[in-house]
Amino acid sequence: MSEKVRIGLLGYGKVANLYAEAIQDLPNGVLVSVCGRNRNRRNEFAAKRKIASRETAAEMAEHDKVDLVIVVTPHPQHRDGCLEAIAAGCHVLVEKPMAVSTAQCDEMIAAAKNRSRVLSVVSQRRWFPSCTRIKEAINSGKLGKPCLLQLTILGWRDEAYYKSDPWRGKWAAEGGGILINQAAHQIDLMNWFMGPIDEIQGYWDNFNHPYIEVEDSAVAVLKFKNGGLGSVLVSNTATALSSTSIYG
Repeated sequence: MSEKVRIGLLGYGKVANLYAEAIQDLPNGVLVSVCGRNRNRRNEFAAKRKIASRETAAEMAEHDKVDLVIVVTPHPQHRDGCLEAIAAGCHVLVEKPMAVSTAQCDEMIAAAKNRSRVLSVVSQRRWFPSCTRIKEAINSGKLGKPCLLQLTILGWRDEAYYKSDPWRGKWAAEGGGILINQAAHQIDLMNWFMGPIDEIQGYWDNFNHPYIEVEDSAVAVLKFKNGGLGSVLVSNTATALSSTSIYG
């Protein structure tokens, strides 16, 4: 394409910095602005990146001609940020999880369809070379029909992690625990490799984190529409030595 996609960030935290660095390497995209409610933080971010600082996505669209808004705010703000950007006429890429409830996700999808905007959720692990090779092997038939899948995550999150942001560990704000947060990418890959789920039975509980509302562990047995079977075992109750990404 002759013109670069003009990109704006909704959010200015640690993940926003990762996106800003990555966008610098895009041949067909350029970061032009950032928006958010905290003027001092967004101005500091904008000055560092030499981009515009705006209060809303609508301002980015109007003044900076933003085509795409990337929503990198905390979980409970994903829905509102997405709807705001779509209403401003922008396409949207939203960090995982898409939102904190199915109802919010449905609302976001409907808004994008009504405005003929592209709405996408970050699933970057699909681009890992190993994951791409697996998917290509499945699609080409080299592996035959996938029949068994096992998803296992044994990690740890301490009390300091949950206290690092006021929305963490709460049903209304985070939408869940390990399933919606730490296991989101693995669950995405599971569905990408195996296809839609036909039947599922599972259980969750909180074994080791009495200071949060949500689950720290979950298990499930699945039957996929392709006839395959799967098992899920995820937990944040393992030792700190097995801690996973700090960005989850």
